[in-house]
Amino acid sequence: MSRRLSNLPTLILAASCLSAMAAPATAADTATATSSVTAVAPVVKPAPVYTLLKEKSSLKFTATQNNAPVEGKFNRFDADIAFDPEHLDISHINVEVDVASMELADSQTKDTLLTAEWLDTAEHPKATFKSEKIDMVPGTEDFYAKGNLTLRGKTVPVTLNFIIEFVDDGRAIATGYFTMQRGDYGIGQKEWSGDDVIKKAVRVEFRVVADKKS
Repeated sequence: MSRRLSNLPTLILAASCLSAMAAPATAADTATATSSVTAVAPVVKPAPVYTLLKEKSSLKFTATQNNAPVEGKFNRFDADIAFDPEHLDISHINVEVDVASMELADSQTKDTLLTAEWLDTAEHPKATFKSEKIDMVPGTEDFYAKGNLTLRGKTVPVTLNFIIEFVDDGRAIATGYFTMQRGDYGIGQKEWSGDDVIKKAVRVEFRVVADKKS
């Protein structure tokens, strides 16, 4: 009898441990665990969406013929923009251009550029740019967007360089440029494919004014 009583404290301690292990979690325990998980995986809101103000925006280009600039513009284009300077990884810029809306000072040159040997708008009426990465230029407040420009049925990587001004608590004004090589898209066939009369480099400049959607 005395030997069984001497083991009694040990048995009571073991039973207490088993009871604690089997006890259901309290509401406080659950809340603490949930709080810890939430802190590890914060929710990032989607980037704000902007609506293009077409009447205030512009898309221009400059080519070089016989060492003289030839300037033109596109009158019809649209953009799908979601932009957050604090979360550039979830931002995007997608643009669609009606190539036939091109305007030049010389109408004969315009008509020539729309033909199959040049922009071939009958077969390829639209040009598009779709961003793949947006980031800041190191050491500056400037931005760049790497993406793909599809023109005349060919898709080639290009990089847009731009700056943004935020005004009126919701309006953004972006100005920038990129340089494309017309030969990459087959613009200028046969005797016009060379670089002697019309340079292959074409500079495109844009001014985008857009309002944040509420």
